[in-house]
Amino acid sequence: MLLSDVIKVIGDDELEEFPWGGVVVDTVNLFVTEEFRLKLSSTGHDVDRALNSLGADVKDLVLRANLDTSQCRITAPVGGGMVVEFEETTPEDETRKLCKAMKSPVFVVVAVVVMMMIIVAMIMISLLPGNRPIDRSEVFSEAVRIFFPSLLNLP
Repeated sequence: MLLSDVIKVIGDDELEEFPWGGVVVDTVNLFVTEEFRLKLSSTGHDVDRALNSLGADVKDLVLRANLDTSQCRITAPVGGGMVVEFEETTPEDETRKLCKAMKSPVFVVVAVVVMMMIIVAMIMISLLPGNRPIDRSEVFSEAVRIFFPSLLNLP
């Protein structure tokens, strides 16, 4: 079904009422400015208004896109045109990747080495003539206060 036909089908209804509404939102939002961006609560009239904000050539390209309603995706029309593919990553996937990277042995070793270097540098600086020695209990209590504030609230 052409995207131009989809807009007629939507009419006054909201895009979220259709299983392929998100595909229409994503496709149109690829081309429009921030002012005309669509949401799932947008209607067919909002889609039409957003498309009218585009140049004639871009609008024609978007309107000629085929929407495969059975698979909820845009396919290329006969003779060329536009193919839109959506990446299936979510922010949760990126967070999981970051957590996995932070638990890797390489990251842990590097973090431990950096912390050891910082501690050795602090001790060496405190031993220089003219500096007063570092009160290790004060350093420890400040580190606990900064890195483990929940430990201070224990009953």
